[in-house]
Amino acid sequence: MAFEPGGMADKLGNRYEGRWVAKQLLGLLDEKIQSVTIELIGLNEQGVDLLITKKDGIRQLQQCKARLGSSESWSIADLKNKGILLNLKNHLDRDPQQEFALISPIPARNLADICDSARNSNANPKDFYQYQIRNIGTERRKLFQQFCDGMGLDPGKEADLETAFNYLRRTYFELFTDDHTAWTDILALTGFLLTGEPETAISTLLTYAENEDRYRQAIYSDELRQYLEEKHQIYPKQLQHDRRIGPAIKNLQDEFSESIRPGLICNQVIPRSETKQIIEFIENEQDVVVHGAAGYGKSGVLYELSEYLKKQQIPYLSIRLDRRIPDANARLFGESMGLPESPANCLAGWAVGRRGVLILDQLDAIRWTAAHSLAAMNVCKELVKRVRSLRREGKKIVVVFACRTFDLENDPEIKNLLSKSENQSFTKILINFSFR
Repeated sequence: MAFEPGGMADKLGNRYEGRWVAKQLLGLLDEKIQSVTIELIGLNEQGVDLLITKKDGIRQLQQCKARLGSSESWSIADLKNKGILLNLKNHLDRDPQQEFALISPIPARNLADICDSARNSNANPKDFYQYQIRNIGTERRKLFQQFCDGMGLDPGKEADLETAFNYLRRTYFELFTDDHTAWTDILALTGFLLTGEPETAISTLLTYAENEDRYRQAIYSDELRQYLEEKHQIYPKQLQHDRRIGPAIKNLQDEFSESIRPGLICNQVIPRSETKQIIEFIENEQDVVVHGAAGYGKSGVLYELSEYLKKQQIPYLSIRLDRRIPDANARLFGESMGLPESPANCLAGWAVGRRGVLILDQLDAIRWTAAHSLAAMNVCKELVKRVRSLRREGKKIVVVFACRTFDLENDPEIKNLLSKSENQSFTKILINFSFR
């Protein structure tokens, strides 16, 4: 059924798009996707309402269409007349790894079925046409031909058939209804993930981009979660058997801060020049070891660093090794802290291409407090190797250790851990007792 003409149609169309955006932001908080961009700029702007980055890193451009007049389904002619086929073609041509999705309560069932068939094929365009189009029946052959005509392609030509096949594999039709059931589902998901009244939380989510000037910029789960907590006192629920990375990292950040804050003078951070040095090396993707005599404020410097990273919304994972003693291997170490994987892997996945900092305080403590200190040191070595492997893969991840100078210079295992390897070395920053 068509919307009422005039201003009401605009309001209902905006409501539809808003509910879809809310669902994507909830998916972001639930770590089902990596990022959401609302309103785009440049070549990607045409015919696109938002961009999501999926868990596998694939970018999907999405266009929302709440109604198609009084039509009950999308035909190829409708898609062409509304400019959707042209938008689809332009976006898919620009990036061979990019996807395009039409979000609508109006189905495009037959074409959606062909797209699904293309994805569930043996990746050979000729086999796809022979066994999943031609042999199926006249109606499917006719629809495929209409699609090719709409895209300016001749399926009789091998190159055009391959192009059509590729378009279909990267095209999605998401059926999202605009009714009471869909709204109830969104409210239920909000109530499952967040504290407070679901309607209030959704309204807050939908004003985030405007209030924080985040239009046309990728929004990440940690930024959104911090905004909800600090400005609106809306918190993620502590879910039993929760395997999300974000809540576990937040718990470790809070644990780290609470272990150091009571020892601060007048509960205040005293700025240290060494913190600025660490930040400079982090920006240059250089691993760092902070060292000094006992009581000289190494943990205080790392606390100041963590506060800076939080303020700048740079993802970080901070762990005190005297309280969280590694054992067995990095994966089990991560699982013992509520993470689904190794701390290095979890931080890299959470950062989603942004800079990430793994902070490991009290390295020297595991030599004296751990019954199996050699195993603990081996886990630290594994973490360092993984961080550097992630950097070779293009991730912007660095590790920062803190250790007493005496152990750094005299303990053979620590010296071995922090020695130069794979043409990479740790930058050593001495913490002086004086405050500057």
